[in-house]
Amino acid sequence: MKGLEMESSVFQKGFIAYFEGGSNPYLDEDAKEWLRGWNAGKAKEDELIEESMMAFYEALQNEPVDFDRPKSLNALY
Repeated sequence: MKGLEMESSVFQKGFIAYFEGGSNPYLDEDAKEWLRGWNAGKAKEDELIEESMMAFYEALQNEPVDFDRPKSLNALY
């Protein structure tokens, strides 16, 4: 049985590999732990993208409206 420290190290390698474009170098039981890390990296990226999209959407909602333009044109900007 491998130690928790080794398992954590393999997980971390998988997590980092997601962002660096690495592939799974393991063929044994560590392959599953590496894949868990890779999937966690993907989930973290998805979460960050969602947060940035929400921040962008909120920023758009807070933009001032140009009242000198007809209303129909304000919808375009």
